[in-house]
Amino acid sequence: EYIAAPLDRDRTPRIVGGGRRGAMRLAADAIGVPRRELRAELEAGRTVAEVAADHGVDPEAVVDAILSRTRARVTTLVNGGNGQTAC
Repeated sequence: EYIAAPLDRDRTPRIVGGGRRGAMRLAADAIGVPRRELRAELEAGRTVAEVAADHGVDPEAVVDAILSRTRARVTTLVNGGNGQTAC
């Protein structure tokens, strides 16, 4: 949902252990652009989905990248990763 909406700092997903910057980094990496470029596009009112499509990347690939990292981090924490809680 967040990749198809304009930037809203209150609704930007946070990656467990990575915060909003983690989600931005993962999205930028999935699209293949520098984080600063993605941020500039979002601040100009574009969506992550639009930026992804412009770079020939399926927006679902961006979602998958973010969810994959989140799931991996939660699994690590649940399995006793570094003593932090998952929530």
